[in-house]
Amino acid sequence: MSNWILVFGLVLGASAYAADKEIEYVTLETKDIRLTPHSESSVTIKFKVAPGFHIQSNPASNPQLIPTTLNLPAANNFTVSLPIYPKGKPYRLQGSNSEISTYDGLVEIKVPVKTPDKVAVNKFVWKGKLRYQACNEKTCFFPKNMPLEIHVALEK
Repeated sequence: MSNWILVFGLVLGASAYAADKEIEYVTLETKDIRLTPHSESSVTIKFKVAPGFHIQSNPASNPQLIPTTLNLPAANNFTVSLPIYPKGKPYRLQGSNSEISTYDGLVEIKVPVKTPDKVAVNKFVWKGKLRYQACNEKTCFFPKNMPLEIHVALEK
């Protein structure tokens, strides 16, 4: 009988782990960006957090929590500055005595960008990643790294 309980527990644990792998807590809303050569601007990258979930803000409100970070490395001689994260919203997990700072719904992260005077290509795919820790009202899940592909068109 105890072997069946152990097997049942392992199956449930594996199912919960597999379910966590399949859930898309965050989706990229920004697909295309238009920029002008020889200009300084700020690009807004938008993400959507699934209903019923939130992700940790940047900075995270507790050292044990993993902040949301956007990594968008320089490409095609662009100069990219550090992302500017929005202010988090207070959230209290069930059973907690304190609030944490989170993002939910639509999240907009601004990235200051300087484009070069001359560019070799007019269109390219800008690759990066978003790292986040998603939670629901009871539990925080393992951090995830979400690859990003943003289509950039340079206009004159």
